[in-house]
Amino acid sequence: MLMGEKSESGFNFNVVPDRAYFTIDRRINPEESLLQAKQEIHHTLDEYRRKGVEIEVEILQEGEASPGI
Repeated sequence: MLMGEKSESGFNFNVVPDRAYFTIDRRINPEESLLQAKQEIHHTLDEYRRKGVEIEVEILQEGEASPGI
């Protein structure tokens, strides 16, 4: 999993931001399934939702892994 591809929050160094965002680039291996990978990410996000963190998810692109050569 690659995290930190893009993230942003706040407008200035001395202001507490009201929102933040980041991207997750999760590349799956041929032996993994797309469904399982998505469930792992959603499980982690759900743990933070239960703690009161408001989280919105937007999927930009997804697909199964390419078979090995």
